[in-house]
Amino acid sequence: MKAQRGPTFLLRLTGELVVIVLGILIALWLNNWNEERKEAAHEGEYLEGFLTDLTADSANLAFRVIIADRGIEAADRLLELKADGGSTAPSDTLAHWFFHAAFVDNFQVLDHTYREILRGGGLALIRNDDLRRQITEYYRKMESAEFFNRYWVQEEIDYFDYLEARLPFAAYTAITRVQEDASPPPFDAVRTLAILRDDDRLANSLLSNRHWAVLRRDIAHRRGQRNATLRAAVSAELEQR
Repeated sequence: MKAQRGPTFLLRLTGELVVIVLGILIALWLNNWNEERKEAAHEGEYLEGFLTDLTADSANLAFRVIIADRGIEAADRLLELKADGGSTAPSDTLAHWFFHAAFVDNFQVLDHTYREILRGGGLALIRNDDLRRQITEYYRKMESAEFFNRYWVQEEIDYFDYLEARLPFAAYTAITRVQEDASPPPFDAVRTLAILRDDDRLANSLLSNRHWAVLRRDIAHRRGQRNATLRAAVSAELEQR
């Protein structure tokens, strides 16, 4: 005769099923917990990377403001010399002013972490929705300003090409060697000033350079404000971890 499958058997079977189901649920929970732990660790690494990039961006932007201010001052000094026929300046001072009046040092945003996180699964790894939006907006606006770079670069090329064609060779050589030498080689400052005062095209180029320097400074200021806001948000997120 077949054994009767009574209540005891059913109870034991039910218990085994419960144990199996609980085991599966615990395994799933542990797997999910482990994945969440890994994602949280990756998120922390990316946030640290963002903070490093943003800190470097902040220092670079501050330096760009200094460069722009130096360009504005150099253009102003040269235009003052043009307007005042009796004023003079040493040849090394003139060389620095002519050089810095158009020197362009374009800012390039550090987006290593941003590009890495996009390749590694996307910004969804950043769980804070508001912070994720701020990061996206920051890099989008940073890249949009690069539209002006070609104008600044072309302005610089045209300016130095004209200086080469218009100024004495010694003066042009001294101007282009400002970065290489602490004291540029001397040249005939009187003749160079006479050319500056007689050449309206050169004055117009200086005015144009000054305009671009003001624009670069304003853009650097706005970028710096965005940078500070995002750095504060990333730092706050890291402190909460």
